[in-house]
Amino acid sequence: MRLHSIPNTVVLLTIILLLFISCCASTYFGLNHALFELTENQIMYLYSTSAQVLAAVYGLTLTGYIFLRGDLNREARSDETRAKSIEKLEGRYFWQLAVITALVMFTILLTNLVIAQENSKNTEPLTYLMNFSQSFFAISFVAIAFFVVDIVGPGNIQAASQALQDKIDPEHNVKTMQGDLSEFLKSYNNIESILNTKTNIPVLTTDFSNKKYNKHTSNTRLAEILLRREKINNELFSRLKNLITLRNAIIHGADPSVSQHMVDESKSILEELNKSLDNVDQMHSETDNSVVAP
Repeated sequence: MRLHSIPNTVVLLTIILLLFISCCASTYFGLNHALFELTENQIMYLYSTSAQVLAAVYGLTLTGYIFLRGDLNREARSDETRAKSIEKLEGRYFWQLAVITALVMFTILLTNLVIAQENSKNTEPLTYLMNFSQSFFAISFVAIAFFVVDIVGPGNIQAASQALQDKIDPEHNVKTMQGDLSEFLKSYNNIESILNTKTNIPVLTTDFSNKKYNKHTSNTRLAEILLRREKINNELFSRLKNLITLRNAIIHGADPSVSQHMVDESKSILEELNKSLDNVDQMHSETDNSVVAP
């Protein structure tokens, strides 16, 4: 099973459970059956070093994430069909990094409290703080390790595309409900042709290092242009966005299939798009005729 298939909520609940078990177990043994008895110098050195090491590892992880995000953004700009999948990946990674940041901050806070309470005559609160901070320290490294392995794992864009496909078209993997993928793509291609024709957005060509690069406006952007020009309504625009996202998820996912419901939906969207644009053209034609009429 790919790590990317594990939902963020499951990851969070696992971290909380591990923290709870670790804090309870370490505190129990620390109060009743201590494995180590530390001197003042050992406490100062151990907990100050722990905070420094964790901060350094967190800084390296954050730097690597920043470079990765830049690569993902460039990939999304170069291939608009991957944009939604990459956006989903970025959301997942940002959430994981936020959890790691919270763990690191709590760990550093606890280590500072340990150092501050080291001279206290009451050793019980100090024991709690020491064991809590080391539990947070260990779980922070586990979370960072999961984050790193999740990022470098192969096929993440494919897994994100598959997740999008499952969300938009949950019936696609049910054999009795599968439709004809060729019919779906035929309707989509017709919709794409209409979007390019009716928006009249030219393809931008730039010369970079003696190579030709064509900048194609995304289909979602073309649908948004039609919406702003009041040629389609919000409901049709929302359905177009879902259809575009599904098609892109299919071509980048692991399961090239579609449900009969989405095949029918694509045909319905094509019909409504043609109808909406024809009505707008007819209204403009009648307006023009009324203006030039004597």
